[in-house]
Amino acid sequence: MIFFEIPLESTLILPRDGYKLFVFIKQRERVTNLLEKLKVLIIEDSLDDCDLLVRDLQKESWDVVYHRIDTREQMLEALKEPWDLILSDFSMPHFSGLQALETLKSTGKDIPFIIVSGTIGEEAAVDVMRAGASDYVLKTKTSRLMLAIRREVEGARQRARGLHTERALRDAEEQLRHIQKMEAVGQLAGGIAHDFNNMLSVVQIYCRKLKELNIPEVSYYVDKILDVHTRSASLTRQLLIFSRKQSTHPVLLNLGEVMEGMQDMLQSLLGKGVELRMETRPDIYKIKADPGQMEQVLMNLAVNARDAMPQGGLLRFKISNADFPIPTLVGGKSLQGSYVLLEASDTGSGISKDILHRIFEPFFTTKSAKNGTGLGLSIIYGIIHQSGGEITVSSQPHQGTTFKIYLPESKDVEHRPMPSPKAPRTFHGQECLLLVEDNAELRGLFAETLRSRGYQVLEAADGLAALALIESPQNKIDLVITDIVMPKLSGRDLYEKAVRNHPHIRFIYMSGYFESSFVKNPSETFYFLQKPFSEEKLLEKIRSVLDKT
Repeated sequence: MIFFEIPLESTLILPRDGYKLFVFIKQRERVTNLLEKLKVLIIEDSLDDCDLLVRDLQKESWDVVYHRIDTREQMLEALKEPWDLILSDFSMPHFSGLQALETLKSTGKDIPFIIVSGTIGEEAAVDVMRAGASDYVLKTKTSRLMLAIRREVEGARQRARGLHTERALRDAEEQLRHIQKMEAVGQLAGGIAHDFNNMLSVVQIYCRKLKELNIPEVSYYVDKILDVHTRSASLTRQLLIFSRKQSTHPVLLNLGEVMEGMQDMLQSLLGKGVELRMETRPDIYKIKADPGQMEQVLMNLAVNARDAMPQGGLLRFKISNADFPIPTLVGGKSLQGSYVLLEASDTGSGISKDILHRIFEPFFTTKSAKNGTGLGLSIIYGIIHQSGGEITVSSQPHQGTTFKIYLPESKDVEHRPMPSPKAPRTFHGQECLLLVEDNAELRGLFAETLRSRGYQVLEAADGLAALALIESPQNKIDLVITDIVMPKLSGRDLYEKAVRNHPHIRFIYMSGYFESSFVKNPSETFYFLQKPFSEEKLLEKIRSVLDKT
């Protein structure tokens, strides 16, 4: 029997005589995948030994990128780049393995460090391991060296992945804390606005009573108070916008027309030192938004740009269409479909990277307390997200800032019904009303007004007291006017309990919050008054609800 070893590519010819032929075909294992990248810093004074190391690594299917050094200065320069592995001789004329290890430790970098020596003794080997070397291997032990390299490189990569995961987890935790902080401040802002609106309603009613005295000197000061009242109501609307509890009145509008209609006002706001440029197109998509809120967005952007350009500069507003045929990540939201893009670019001082992520936080400002409240950009953020859009910002110190706002196109068709003539109406009545309000002063003023118009009025300071009055057989209540946010029992819960036994009773909700946040059933018909409102608005709403069949 004859054994042959032939290459795989050889032609096999069987003999014609009586020999039995067994052919063992031997093939070197081929690498079918891409070679594994390995970047190695080799500390070796011998060029030949360095070449041998590289060839051994290449035999292991590594795509080796290496750099040879043999001095401390060269090592410090090389460590400015990332490395997968450091292989170091132990004894060299000008630089030892221990010195190289100390140099690595001084940089704080986590790179596997293996001593590769031809003559390292046991005592020296113990010293280098105590000093922090990953391993030591004799130059003649090639197979053990390759195993050590694979072990250390994989371990380093796993540690790097772990650090990346840990960093991502820290970032996620920071984002969660930021979201929770924003939510907490939003709840605080909504609560403040609710209480403040109650006080503003009281101020408004007292002003009306003073106006009825018809004393010119008094009327002058009352008008001044009402002017402050209007500005204060605007402030509460800003707080409610941020907390996303502001009642809005969205309509179809062309954002370009809104912007152009504000040109004179914005230029006056910016002052003579800032040039204002506006660009829009006639084919801009229509959006559905509250016109007052869109004006506020433009004004807040202008104020922010003006403050960033104390020495003057350029503010450019540009409105265009933006289409996303497939879901596209913009800022923190995936956008798809057609959008209107509002860009606001200034040539101001810019924003540094370390605070850029905080600019939409409420009350965060780099301005002095005299010059800034920190609400402007957070209000913009609330408006845009309430409108279903997204806002992004890019900036560099001394290179200006660009805000990009995306608002979804509305497919609604605008209908303009012909106004119908209204017959004169009276706001008096004789029905029995239940007024539920936890603010005693406001409740008393409303009750006084309603009684002066002929209504029978019952009063309750909370939902439980109101429910007891409704369930009392001696009360025949026609309409309940109730605050929504109250202690013991909310206005919504009062409605649900009351209608079980008294389905005929109608309800008017009143609150400083956004009305749709209280609607549990989209098909439910309900009546709503948003604070602050005048007595005339209250009387008109009551009469309108009672007169419905």
